[in-house]
Amino acid sequence: MSEDQVRYELHGVELTDRQREKMSLKLNKLFKFDASVSTVDVNIRGIGEPARSVSVEIRMNAKGDFFASKESPTFEEALDGALEALHRQLEKRSGKRIQNRGAEVNE
Repeated sequence: MSEDQVRYELHGVELTDRQREKMSLKLNKLFKFDASVSTVDVNIRGIGEPARSVSVEIRMNAKGDFFASKESPTFEEALDGALEALHRQLEKRSGKRIQNRGAEVNE
């Protein structure tokens, strides 16, 4: 994953170095899972004043557009929820590709 593939926007929240590293490692897993991932936009927003919860929105281009968002009391929970949703979307697409490929062979 290169720096130009991922764009971050932070609104009303500061991330520690450890949180940034965790996010980078988890995003790398998505890049390894599906090599067609070309860009990722991550929008992190603190909700409430002071921030009582965090919203993480991730938009990804991987031969199609994928989007997931999660709001949670902690950054880690919100990040994990959004990434799990994206992973399920990619798995579903992969399954359809394999299923469709098999249908063509049987015809």
